[in-house]
Amino acid sequence: MVKFSKQLEAQLIPEWKRAFLDYCQLKKDIKKIKLLRKKAAETRNYDGDEHRSIFNIFGHTTDTVGDYFRTRTRSWITRARDPHVIQVRERGEDVYETELVQLFEEVDSEAAKAFFASLDGQLNQVNQFYRRKEAEFIQRGETLKEQMKILVSIRSFTSSSITPINKKKIESAEKIIRGAFVELYRALGLLRTYSSLNMVAFGKILKKFDKASSQHVGPVYLRTVERSYFNSSDKVVKLGDEVESMFIKYFTEDDRKKAMKFLRPKQIKDSHALTFFIGLFTGGFLALFVGYVILAHLSGIYTDPTHSGYIETVYPVFSVFVLLNLHVFLYGCNIFAWRNARINYSFIFEFAPNTELKYRDVFLMCSTLMMVVVGGMVAHLTLQAKGFSPLEINTIPASLLLVSISTISVTLLRHLEFIACYYIGGSFRRDDYGTCTHNKVYREMAYVVSFLPYYWRALQCLRRWIEEGDANHLGNLGKYVAAIFAVGTRLENEHLNNVGKFRAVKLVPLPFRELDAE
Repeated sequence: MVKFSKQLEAQLIPEWKRAFLDYCQLKKDIKKIKLLRKKAAETRNYDGDEHRSIFNIFGHTTDTVGDYFRTRTRSWITRARDPHVIQVRERGEDVYETELVQLFEEVDSEAAKAFFASLDGQLNQVNQFYRRKEAEFIQRGETLKEQMKILVSIRSFTSSSITPINKKKIESAEKIIRGAFVELYRALGLLRTYSSLNMVAFGKILKKFDKASSQHVGPVYLRTVERSYFNSSDKVVKLGDEVESMFIKYFTEDDRKKAMKFLRPKQIKDSHALTFFIGLFTGGFLALFVGYVILAHLSGIYTDPTHSGYIETVYPVFSVFVLLNLHVFLYGCNIFAWRNARINYSFIFEFAPNTELKYRDVFLMCSTLMMVVVGGMVAHLTLQAKGFSPLEINTIPASLLLVSISTISVTLLRHLEFIACYYIGGSFRRDDYGTCTHNKVYREMAYVVSFLPYYWRALQCLRRWIEEGDANHLGNLGKYVAAIFAVGTRLENEHLNNVGKFRAVKLVPLPFRELDAE
């Protein structure tokens, strides 16, 4: 059975972690009470043995000692059942203070005071945080209502022929407001989760205290927690119902089922089949890789100079897919690290909960693609060793290229330049490796290709500056324009075969005789 502390750690909202009840610290306080009671019990047992031996010496029976301890235990149990051992007072708004009406055992009285002082501080913190967040969300709700009224009035204007209103801007505004409604609805759900988790945590920790101290004060304190603001306020529930009804009315035309797909998307459950296939394809990739290394050594690719063309051509072609899979693998590692660190990356990157990829999904993609790529390399090498024509052999990387052409980085684009040269120029038909590795025109194409991503990003920054008016986008625009200029300078230096031409102007002094003539 999983401990509640682990369950709480797994379910709490990462951004609000410090605002939750500090369950682990309160458990440490209870552990101190346990240790104090254990030491006290050991001391009493030792004293009881001494008294028993003394009574036996002076002719007293051990029943006298037993009656003494039975009487003491009976009074202690009676006191433990008294519901007025503690009294929780409200000193102000969200400020609670617990008083010990009756003393606990002498050994753990101070520890109990420290525990309740810490528990009061946690309760006050939870109530204050909840009140702040509730006020923030209510304010956001009021703002959205006003924006929704404006949008509804604009919709009514667009239905008539009176106004010349830009429909694209209206659609953009509608999309933004819809997203704000979804975000607010989910935030309200998180606040309700915050309330319920803290309520359960208070109940659990009070049960642990009662068990450790042999008291019955948990129900007394828990009644105060139930009446406190974070558990008794219903404003969040009402606002959530209001947001839901407005979303259904204005964005899905009273189709509640369609609205719930936006407001409460279904979470994709993890499957053990994913883990099985990740292991299967990873094992297949490793086996094929070992097989390729053995075949390469048997073929003499790494030792025979006549095979240098194979390495110069085939490896750049297949490296595109290897680098792409490396990027996918590192992305999966990032997701795994973010999840273990309790970072809400889905919220940060605005991923849709029903479509986002989990780290195991990413690792499955990576292991599958790597197995296919290395399998293609084995097949390519095997067919070449059996004497198949270059046209037949080179259809393998061409097929892989068609599969993975959609996502490419700058480094991959430079390798794509080689692939384009290799296939478009017809080198794959005759294994003419020098065409793409030594030709100056094709070599310069790499820099032209690397220029494109910077150009696209510069245009995006320019568009966002025009639409949003944020000067930060101009700074990013300058960064990408500088990168474009650097690429162009490098290309021009290659063309002129003069590295220093753009860095400095060479000054040639005049001869002394010309100076004298002047």
